[in-house]
Amino acid sequence: MAYFPLMVDLKDKRILIIGGGETAARKAELMQDFGAEVTVIARNFLCSFPKEAELIEKSFEKEDILSRAPELFLIIAATDERTVNEEIAGLSRELRIPVNVVDDEPLCSFTFPAVIREDDVVVSVSSGGKSPLVTQYVKKRIKEILPPDIGYINDEMGRLRKKTRESVADQKERREIYKEALSNLLNKNS
Repeated sequence: MAYFPLMVDLKDKRILIIGGGETAARKAELMQDFGAEVTVIARNFLCSFPKEAELIEKSFEKEDILSRAPELFLIIAATDERTVNEEIAGLSRELRIPVNVVDDEPLCSFTFPAVIREDDVVVSVSSGGKSPLVTQYVKKRIKEILPPDIGYINDEMGRLRKKTRESVADQKERREIYKEALSNLLNKNS
């Protein structure tokens, strides 16, 4: 069954990642790029993590989640030990904290899509956890057709929308103004 896409504000939300490898580091960087406060617990840190992440070098224990549970927005299990990942997933579910277990979709309550981001324009692609290669292929194809300055165009449209809402009462008229402005921006920047 397909996952429902949901855009979530991660600014200042607390994320716990358990694991010290490349995948954990990528997830930490992605979460921080969207404004989250990231704590990473790992027995060993095998690669470089974002400098803003809080790194705790130790073996995982239940208390690592229990003591932080009230403030956790979500948990990511990225260890190379299935029994540890199962324990993290089970505890997360008991506490009703969304959990992603890397490369083990049945243990997840959510999955990570492939993400394209240009400023505030965010596109996500998912295969329901079945095929990362499919999601990467679709992501690449979408990136090829997006205008390189879509973030700038979006900012301009946002300014226009705010101004137009204040000065034009008719919704149909506003829509025509927006369509013309978007067309002009796309043509000007192509």
